[in-house]
Amino acid sequence: MAMVSHLNTQIPTNDRESLLYQLFLETFLKTRIYPTAYRLKKWAEEYGYKLGGGHADRLRKRFIQKISSEYPMIPESDFAIWDDYPQIEPPVLVISDLHIPYHDSDWLDRILIEAKRRDILNLLIAGDLIDSKRVSRWGTEDGLKLDEELDFAKTVIEEIKKHFTVQIILGNHDERLSNLVGREIRTEQLLSRWLDVEVHRYHQAYVGSTWLISHPQNYSRMPAQPALALATKYEMNVAVAHTHQFSIARTLSGKWWAVEIGTCMNPELVEYLHRNLSTHPKHQKGALIIERDERPVFLHPDIHF
Repeated sequence: MAMVSHLNTQIPTNDRESLLYQLFLETFLKTRIYPTAYRLKKWAEEYGYKLGGGHADRLRKRFIQKISSEYPMIPESDFAIWDDYPQIEPPVLVISDLHIPYHDSDWLDRILIEAKRRDILNLLIAGDLIDSKRVSRWGTEDGLKLDEELDFAKTVIEEIKKHFTVQIILGNHDERLSNLVGREIRTEQLLSRWLDVEVHRYHQAYVGSTWLISHPQNYSRMPAQPALALATKYEMNVAVAHTHQFSIARTLSGKWWAVEIGTCMNPELVEYLHRNLSTHPKHQKGALIIERDERPVFLHPDIHF
């Protein structure tokens, strides 16, 4: 904003205040922030006269009252902006949907050993670490009790932590925990305290500058559809958990990867998959490595590694 310096110090007081008010108003309308009393004093100096601190404070309050009486002032929300998304640097091994205690230990051993062979130290679990079967809304009575399930998960995580730095984002099965206690404690708080590992409050995380890893709400029987939709929406490579499918695709532009990570669950252990038949696709194991240069390496039982 242009300022006029060294004006006649004999400017009448009312005219001085009018000049300052115009600057105060223009600044507020541009920034939605009220200028400080110190800013008023500096403007007064540029107009060639001195404004005392007490006078500047009183003037500021009067200007604020005047603006609030002349312009609509909708109060801002007190809620914080959700923008502190987890950011993980590659290389990283991404696994998902362990559903402990129904995890596939053989598959986990295989992909963890491959990551170690590649000198990868970071591991991201993309949701559904635990199954939380006993606290589901269907009220099933089989499966482990919640504390037993969490203890089992802690044992698994402790073994992984011997070799990797572990971070976790949430999945829908993990969220059953906070549903159980009426959200008096958030899921990530409960899991991080129980497991002594970093658990994020989001269902997504960014890896490097080009990858979005998500445990989305959406599901599709069509291969790669949730990942393709998200990759197109956010214009970056996307790898999704939750679907328990393994698929690899590219967006129509040919620019972005769209990946379904696959599961680390053993479907042979899961009662509901065998008690009643379903037309849903069979579960497929999988995992993803994102290299230092952010190129993907796909891990699947039918891919040699």
